[in-house]
Amino acid sequence: MPVAVAMGAAYAMIAVPAQTSLQEALPDAVRGRVFAVLNLFINAASALPILLVGPAADLMGVPMVIGACAVGTIAMGAASWLAPEPVAVRTAAVERG
Repeated sequence: MPVAVAMGAAYAMIAVPAQTSLQEALPDAVRGRVFAVLNLFINAASALPILLVGPAADLMGVPMVIGACAVGTIAMGAASWLAPEPVAVRTAAVERG
């Protein structure tokens, strides 16, 4: 339970600023469509891991699957932190001043 609470809090710290930034940056005319597509992608991306984790836990054991998920999450976090800033973000920052 404490791990689930910590993960929920970490998700909130990422999701709330991201959603706020999107709402501020998008014109009113496209905001609904953008958030609908975003939710579609989030749901589609979460379906595959949900389907794979159960059988993987049966084959390898729960601690091994949790460890593999942790390693994957840390690797993706490090890759996103070390990656260069996308051109669109740099351009938007320059335009804002």
